Amino acid sequence: MKKCVFCGGISEDKDHIPSKNLYKGITKNISPIKIPSCKKCNNGFSKDEVYFRDLIAILLNERSISATQLFEGSIKRSIKKTPALAMSMFKQMALVDYYSKGGIYLGKRTAMKITKSDHKRVFNVLDKYIKGLFYYQFQKVLPSDWIIKHFWLNPKMEAKLAHLIKTFNWRIVDENIFIYGYNFVPSTHQSIWCLVFFKKPLFFSFVLDSTTAKNH
Repeated sequence: MKKCVFCGGISEDKDHIPSKNLYKGITKNISPIKIPSCKKCNNGFSKDEVYFRDLIAILLNERSISATQLFEGSIKRSIKKTPALAMSMFKQMALVDYYSKGGIYLGKRTAMKITKSDHKRVFNVLDKYIKGLFYYQFQKVLPSDWIIKHFWLNPKMEAKLAHLIKTFNWRIVDENIFIYGYNFVPSTHQSIWCLVFFKKPLFFSFVLDSTTAKNH
């Protein structure tokens, strides 16, 4: 009997990577990765996944057709149901100057001030993704004492890590919705991951055993 990859309990359900709410109403031509999960864990991510979807779609609304479709469809319907959440997110938005990696001014873009509470919710969803992908790639549940560290991938960090990213194994789940890359130590499966949403590399994650994590 398979175990839930998130808590180690009995698997009663399957979770999806990417989350269904990132592509529902946009495309049916997608084969998401399915991960064994218990119902409690599966349902436990729901509220944060809604927040994650809204945040990512708002940030990338001007840069991705799929993100725009999501915003105009599911998210606008969600705003009508929970206007308070939408208003709190919109208050965090502002127009900022946007530059290319080479320093060329590209005009104004929407940016958001991310609070500590926001980071916690985003990283909770990213924990789900990394644990699920770890299981999918290595056919083993991530040990409970291992550490996952997430970082927002800004242009400066992306340029700094460009040489490392070139060594990654990449998998396209859907080129417009979700792509991920990873590299790992074969003997231990300690690993590095890059998650791409709506064609934009957004997050860099490290999966380390507790001893290695303390030394870094």
